[in-house]
Amino acid sequence: MKVFRQHTSNCQFVQRPDAAFRKISEPEIERGFDAPVDVYQRQSQRLARFGRSYCYGAFVEGSLAAFAWLLPHDVMKLDTPRILRGNPGQAEMTAAETLPEFRGRNLYGYVIRNLFAVGRDSGIDTVFFKTFPENAAALRSFEKIGATYIGTTYVLHVPGMTAPVAWPRRFV
Repeated sequence: MKVFRQHTSNCQFVQRPDAAFRKISEPEIERGFDAPVDVYQRQSQRLARFGRSYCYGAFVEGSLAAFAWLLPHDVMKLDTPRILRGNPGQAEMTAAETLPEFRGRNLYGYVIRNLFAVGRDSGIDTVFFKTFPENAAALRSFEKIGATYIGTTYVLHVPGMTAPVAWPRRFV
């Protein structure tokens, strides 16, 4: 997976006339926020693993259009497989997704830019994020926002081990 970094000191909230950005509450995730079943199930599992919502989303005409999770350093360790490690003042953006009917509207970039501003306001100075090398849409978005590519991590499934191994997991 390709790993990127964004410092948050200069990140500002972005406004759009056609979308609203806000945190998604635990009850909204539990209700499924009118998302497709597979999206709801993945987010419900994340909520159960992390114990609370770290999810933020873009809503278009009241419907969830795109979202991402911002995991503080002490919560990053709860994600599986554990690919990145963080220090105080760092976070990981994960599970960023635009629902199919809203793709092509730059909502992904809108969400992640605002997520970085949330991080800044929460005392987070660095956000890490990762994607598969073949995810061209995410790579274009990361390039547009000026994210810094900092390396590649590999997830290995070793015979006889129950959990995958990620190497390396610490980036500067």
